[in-house]
Amino acid sequence: MGVVAKTKNLTIGFDLAHKWINFDIPKLANQLDILIISHPHEDHYDSSLVKRALNRGVAVVLPSGKVKEEWRKPIRSDSKGKELKEIFGNSEHLISMDEDETKVIKQAKITALAAEHGKGELPVPTRWFLVEIDGFTILHTDDAELTGSNTGDAFKKVPQDIDIFLMDIRAPNRLREISFLKPKTVIPLHHWEIFHGKPSTIDDGENFRKILSFKDEVHQQIPTSKVIPLIWGESVSLE
Repeated sequence: MGVVAKTKNLTIGFDLAHKWINFDIPKLANQLDILIISHPHEDHYDSSLVKRALNRGVAVVLPSGKVKEEWRKPIRSDSKGKELKEIFGNSEHLISMDEDETKVIKQAKITALAAEHGKGELPVPTRWFLVEIDGFTILHTDDAELTGSNTGDAFKKVPQDIDIFLMDIRAPNRLREISFLKPKTVIPLHHWEIFHGKPSTIDDGENFRKILSFKDEVHQQIPTSKVIPLIWGESVSLE
């Protein structure tokens, strides 16, 4: 599930994909200032959107790292491959970020944190992205784990009291993440699913029970945190 965050001065997209569901996805390039891609799995980016965004001067931010791309096979890490951003072209608007690197991009302070996804047969370059803009802090993890999250040391790199925490509801360390970060608002991702495991529908009772259980878990850790599960196309205003 991708997210669009609109602040006073900027509109930022996180992992926008699924053109085969919504053919208007590439049109989002007309509204974006920055597009962030956490990792190059096909459910986290749309090539048509990326191309259109670059043509319009949108800053497209993604992890650095060498990868291998083969016909009809997923992109995966390969030390002998080419840089990930080369897959998307040679645009000056493509910005790759190393682990623990911080850049100011169009007024937004963006920090790329070392993360891991696909430890098995399909590892890929992955980052958590911390965005600080207009007095807000937004942390996007999607379906990756912060490197070193088992010990808690990694969380020292992230400020506490995050305003908006965009996180994977399935993350095995989700309670540890919430306990360390103390987010004001948690927006869970990967709960209304189409392409991960069993497809979900809006009236899926099992899915509702999972979300309610997650809300209880969060409130046990941080009673003041708000949990806002969004359905596709739904929006929320936060101050």
